[in-house]
Amino acid sequence: MYTVITVDDEPMVKKTLNKLIDLSGTYTVVADAEDGAEAMRKTEQFGPDLVITDIRMPTMDGMELIGELHKRNLHPEIVVLSGYDDYSLIRQSIAYGIADYLLKPIRPEALSGTLQRLEPKLRARRGRTEERMRRLSRCEELAKTLASRIWMQQQAELDAETARIHACIWSEPTDPEQVRTMYMDLLALVSAELERKTGMKAAPDKLADPNIARRPESMKAAFNAIIADWSDAIRHRRNWGNHQYVQKAAAYMREHYRESSFSLQQVAEQLAISPGYLSRTFKEETGRLFTQDLTQLRMEEAKRLLVHPAYKLAEVAALAGYDDYPHFTKVFKNYSGLSPSEYRKRLGLS
Repeated sequence: MYTVITVDDEPMVKKTLNKLIDLSGTYTVVADAEDGAEAMRKTEQFGPDLVITDIRMPTMDGMELIGELHKRNLHPEIVVLSGYDDYSLIRQSIAYGIADYLLKPIRPEALSGTLQRLEPKLRARRGRTEERMRRLSRCEELAKTLASRIWMQQQAELDAETARIHACIWSEPTDPEQVRTMYMDLLALVSAELERKTGMKAAPDKLADPNIARRPESMKAAFNAIIADWSDAIRHRRNWGNHQYVQKAAAYMREHYRESSFSLQQVAEQLAISPGYLSRTFKEETGRLFTQDLTQLRMEEAKRLLVHPAYKLAEVAALAGYDDYPHFTKVFKNYSGLSPSEYRKRLGLS
């Protein structure tokens, strides 16, 4: 079924329209409105396939509604209702690419003919949307990984992920404009991930020009250039020395977290920086406290060890970096919601 919003300030006109549309068998009215302003809100809410609107209404007329829909990048098919004296407005609406116009009073056969003519167009549009979503779903994880590579400044991996994205997008023959749309969608995903991490808003301006769709290689080059620009911006935005300290601290933690005496002080001495500086930088870089990462490493190690019945609970605590068993039990329960012994019981090991 294709969805419709009807817009008219005459209740009887809307009632007639809604009844005729529902009788079509392939269209259903999801909402109606008295003027363009109400129609605008409902179009944003319901995302209809088709808007049938009177051209003369109070508050916001049909022409203003059509113009506002275009400004907000909303593109349902539009059918205009008009009187015989609205020819100049009809010509103006045609410039917006309306699907059809119907003269009042509405004749059932005229409306039926318009709806039938629109079906192939709406079917093709829905097919394109579904294909776009399928492709976007396949490439979404690549986009998330790409954002991570940009953030971590891993150039070799970044180049590899970019190549995979090109392969994903060009894996099947498709319309060049659809390819441009896919690149724009992927860049929007990457941009959203980077904004979440940095607060930096980035726009894919090099792909904004629709004419670039005529040149496939130009689209690839523009995509690569945008990724390079974003990577450079993040490199300059962040203090790269801080990033390196955190990476070294994380690697050192992974090597020594099983030691009960392991601490932030120990890592700071290893890196020849102050504990306060390391603590602050670690939080700014990762969004987590140093102690949170340390606890997570130790708790996940404890979970791995608890799977093996040969280890006594006190041994598990010691091997995970805790020489105080009661403290280990408390931390483990806060982390997993279960005590070590309860965790084992859940696994059916005791």
